Amino acid sequence: MESKEQLLLALINTIQTAKIYSPSHPQFAESINSLWETLTRYLQEKNEIILGVVGQELCLEDQIFFELSEKAQSFVHFLKERGIEKIIFSLGLQLEELQKFIEFLLDPQTKTGLDIARQLKLLGLEHIGVGKLQAASETALSLIEKKAKFIPQYFSALQLVNSIIEKIMIKEELEVVDLQFAALTLLESFSGSYLDLISLAKHQEKTPARTLHVLNVAVLSMYVGSQIGWPKKVLIDLGVGALFHDLGTLLEKQRAEKKPSLLASLPAELRSAYYGARPLLNYVQELGEIPLVIAFESHLPYNFEPLINKKYHLRRPHQISQVVALCDAYDELFHLQLTQKKFSPDKIIKSLRQDKEKKYEPQLLERFIQIMGYWPLGCQVKLSTGWIAQVKKINPSAPEKPSVQVINPPEKAGLIDLAATEEITIKQALHPARQVSQPPS
Repeated sequence: MESKEQLLLALINTIQTAKIYSPSHPQFAESINSLWETLTRYLQEKNEIILGVVGQELCLEDQIFFELSEKAQSFVHFLKERGIEKIIFSLGLQLEELQKFIEFLLDPQTKTGLDIARQLKLLGLEHIGVGKLQAASETALSLIEKKAKFIPQYFSALQLVNSIIEKIMIKEELEVVDLQFAALTLLESFSGSYLDLISLAKHQEKTPARTLHVLNVAVLSMYVGSQIGWPKKVLIDLGVGALFHDLGTLLEKQRAEKKPSLLASLPAELRSAYYGARPLLNYVQELGEIPLVIAFESHLPYNFEPLINKKYHLRRPHQISQVVALCDAYDELFHLQLTQKKFSPDKIIKSLRQDKEKKYEPQLLERFIQIMGYWPLGCQVKLSTGWIAQVKKINPSAPEKPSVQVINPPEKAGLIDLAATEEITIKQALHPARQVSQPPS
């Protein structure tokens, strides 16, 4: 079966061919037949296929094609001119319907907006739908719709993160409402796939790695908190606070470059806590207490015995700070794995477990692992059978055994719950930069 990218290319090619040749021309007939055959093969596997336009990017199902989108800006513009953000092809699609649809799109009299869906119905196109992207339930469509909202919010938040750090440095007033709104929209639109963050970061070469890191930690912290069941107000404060979790490290480094600190004799964790919390004291009234607590506690260990033995009077970090600490470590360790010859995200969990009861509260660490899994959502893996599959769902009761969708070989395509079988296991993960093309999920 062809890849999703090949399906998109077939559609783009047909549109381009139709712009040049009339419907009666053999070249158009060849192109439309090829597209219809490709769509038909896909629809044998599932009931519908959803193409989306997210910002300036093309999507098919829950996958965004950044590189392909760069080559197809005229196609994206073509759809947007007609008020189309999604196209749905459903089971039962006929060649005649597809041809009518292509001709309809190229008709200069075609009206845009809501009216276009009505026009399709009048043409008798029962198996093709068009429309705008909207927030919806947890379906393949809603994954695209979430990305449609998440992508611009992510890029906007990157700019905001840079500006707020600068303002804190010079003690300027913060636009707290902007921060809270950014946290809310990121929380509501994040799909839960950590690899989405990695994918977006690849296209931000000019953005400092530390900025990408703090935003990733903020998004991931809110997601973990939401899965634990914390209220939305707490989650927003958690997201805002996580943006400041590395403030102490940054300020301490700047201070050290200027002159030796009187705090140099303190343990490293306490120096970071001091530098992180001190500048936020000026903003407690606007930010509230949670960001201050996170800035102070997120680098402190769960086990205080070594510090208490040195006569420091401390209490254990709050769970909200521990979530940020876990997400901080996860993001750092994941990026370390991306540089390794053999990409092994399961080693991240093993590394975190080594610090159980030392850095992290045991029960919270286990809950974090149940949420994130050994193999993150969207990760491609090689199974013991030799098949290539993609992680589709984390099993909280067995986080090392997710449910996966077989990608290759195509004849084995299907969903497998690895927790329900002893015969098939995951042998290794595929590096995100070297993932294989996928049939429909």
